[in-house]
Amino acid sequence: MDNVNTFLNKTVVVWKTAIASTLSWEVATWTGSKHPYLAPLTVILCLQVTVDQSIRFAVQRVIGTSLGVLLTAFIADYIGVGGWRLGLFLLVGTAIAKWLKLSDKVIHQVALSVLFVLYFESQSRGYALDRLKDTVIGAVVGILAVMLLLPPDFTKKAVQSFEMFAEHVSVGLENLSKWLENGCPARQGIAILSQTKTLLNELHKSLAEFTRAFESVKFNPYAKNKHSLLDQYHKQFIRLQQVYVHFLTVSETLIEWAETGTLTSDDQALWAKNLLVLASYIKGWKVAIATDTQPAQPPKLTIQFPEQMGKYRYPLAIYTEVLHLLQDLRPFS
Repeated sequence: MDNVNTFLNKTVVVWKTAIASTLSWEVATWTGSKHPYLAPLTVILCLQVTVDQSIRFAVQRVIGTSLGVLLTAFIADYIGVGGWRLGLFLLVGTAIAKWLKLSDKVIHQVALSVLFVLYFESQSRGYALDRLKDTVIGAVVGILAVMLLLPPDFTKKAVQSFEMFAEHVSVGLENLSKWLENGCPARQGIAILSQTKTLLNELHKSLAEFTRAFESVKFNPYAKNKHSLLDQYHKQFIRLQQVYVHFLTVSETLIEWAETGTLTSDDQALWAKNLLVLASYIKGWKVAIATDTQPAQPPKLTIQFPEQMGKYRYPLAIYTEVLHLLQDLRPFS
């Protein structure tokens, strides 16, 4: 059964396109259309990645087609076809669409309808009406096909991207801890910092996965229970973004500290231990979210700080933030 589901999901675009196109052609023919190919044409164009995208494209195509047909249908027989006439009607039609503040995609559909109606109406009577009617048929059939026939659901990929990113952050903390234990070799520190910065690309990809997942469950009749799951993971992912920012700052500070030659062996041992604690905590946090086993009393972070740092806590915090502010302004100075 799993193999069948896997096969169907991998080939969904193939058989969904064929089924929806066939059905739309038959419906258009049944309604008396002389140009039934217009219905499957709309179906093929409307089959987007997610249900939400398919609905938006279908609405835009119907609006654009309707406006284009209304502008040209009644006079196409009388003016004939020519480059200057076509240009004039395209100018007027798209200008009206722009004046109505319609999107560029709708304007494209207006232009296509003006072109085809102006040409085909003089060649085949009833083309304009068929284009309007069959476009609606194709849009409806296309939307129903996307919604009902294995609609895409990217929730699993979004969750996996969150878990992978959390894992990479925790591994990065472990690597930074090992670097401290090994005496802070300069070349290895540069490599670790480079790897940490490349995680920013993964962060952006994960954000894109969540955006796509939210779009995929919108209007998806089989994914009503996925909204709360996505919300839960997205909220945790926002927290993870902040964790990454702090991790990057800590990495840069430790490596810069090591370069000054003032990072003592005691400090290295202390922060190596603290980083391992943080890495372990993030892994446990990730598992708790995945299994929905949040403890009533969350484990405390046993981070250790030198006693003499207590009275310097606030001055150091202000000093650090001002340094970051100056770094942010550096490109403009």
